[in-house]
Amino acid sequence: MEYGFERYGKLHDIIFMMEIGQYGDTAFLHGECVRWRQHVGSDSNNLTTGPFPKEILEILFRMNEIFQKQKSRGNLKSHIKNILFSTLLFNFSYFLYGWSDLERFVTWQGFKIMMRERGLFSKRQYNIFDLIIDRILNPIIRMEAKRQRKKSFCNYSYRVGR
Repeated sequence: MEYGFERYGKLHDIIFMMEIGQYGDTAFLHGECVRWRQHVGSDSNNLTTGPFPKEILEILFRMNEIFQKQKSRGNLKSHIKNILFSTLLFNFSYFLYGWSDLERFVTWQGFKIMMRERGLFSKRQYNIFDLIIDRILNPIIRMEAKRQRKKSFCNYSYRVGR
């Protein structure tokens, strides 16, 4: 795999990890696993070097591409997965918008238009999200995430320094 810094900016590791995951099973470590370059002068603490709206759009677009390659079509279960993925992508786009302080460049409404122009969501999907995302879709996603964690969770006991 290669880093895509020129396309995704300093958040390129998101796509890097997703692309690695396409090659087989991966492990998700909840919480802090490795800590490096964590200091006040770190690039991660400096918004002048991004992320910028175009980079966030590229990340979201690539995430959608990866999902589209893997989805199956035709049955109710795949239709539900498509709805859940769209909900996750919408939530993640809202998170990245706030986290990266994109309001310095564009309003949330303007960013939604940019995502729609890029083909990530339709106007109809935005209307649906505005109506039911917090009451219906997000609780379903939390239940599914909990079910998937229980299904694939392995607990390894370990001791540091022993």
